[in-house]
Amino acid sequence: MIRILFTVLILLLPVPVAAFEISATCTSESGSSEYYLNLSSSGGTIRYKFMGQDVIYKVKQTVHEGSKVFGLAEFDSSITGETRGTPFMFEYNLITNSFSELNITANCKVYR
Repeated sequence: MIRILFTVLILLLPVPVAAFEISATCTSESGSSEYYLNLSSSGGTIRYKFMGQDVIYKVKQTVHEGSKVFGLAEFDSSITGETRGTPFMFEYNLITNSFSELNITANCKVYR
């Protein structure tokens, strides 16, 4: 359902296409969640570590609007044995180098 809604939103809103690449390591404010981002205008991956879980998400769609990148991540694989995961929408702020999804905000260190 989330993917369908996001796809419809992308198709209905005119968004200028701009190429970008982001490689960053992000840690939540609590320190319990870590995200390893490899994002581009054509998709990418997010590796998510939390409480012993180590899961890879494929980024299927991204939208670059001003100083923010929005996307949809879907479960791809797991290093720790999980067989599924919940898709999530995320936002990456290029100015503050912060990543957020649901109610979690993480500060990022960008690799250039």
